[in-house]
Amino acid sequence: MALPSLPSGYDVTKHVRVKRTDCLLAVGFDREQRRIPRFLIQLHYQSDTEPIKWEEIARMDHNETAMLGHNVYREGLHVDASRRTKSTVHLQLAHSPLPQSRGTVIRACSDYLHREADYFIEVYEERIAPGSPPRWPDGGNLTPTFNVSETSTPGYEPRIACGRCTFG
Repeated sequence: MALPSLPSGYDVTKHVRVKRTDCLLAVGFDREQRRIPRFLIQLHYQSDTEPIKWEEIARMDHNETAMLGHNVYREGLHVDASRRTKSTVHLQLAHSPLPQSRGTVIRACSDYLHREADYFIEVYEERIAPGSPPRWPDGGNLTPTFNVSETSTPGYEPRIACGRCTFG
């Protein structure tokens, strides 16, 4: 079976099976001594079988080394959710303080995308609106708010913020 591409440019990459046979996680992270300065977790969906076609439908990332990188410890967790015919949306997740162990955070993000694969498929197929992502396991400690930023990345719709982070 053809598999989706692994993230490129990371020290460690691997595929991780999920509960659905038409989904697969691709994980990549860097190691600097005993630290993990950046990681990427992608949820891929097999959108077609003849020929096999994989689509990245959701991603979570952290990059404290790049000027424009996303630092989950300062900005909070988010998921970039793709849609079949519309632009990708940025969904902020409300959560309690994250553990300092990047490995624990990577595992929690992988578990979240694994557990919520059905939701992200529904968003990708545009059967549901992406405005209310499933709750992070700790439930978050803040009341969700809806904020739209003044700016957005080309190809993205205005950012949707649910929780403590406001972009813009």
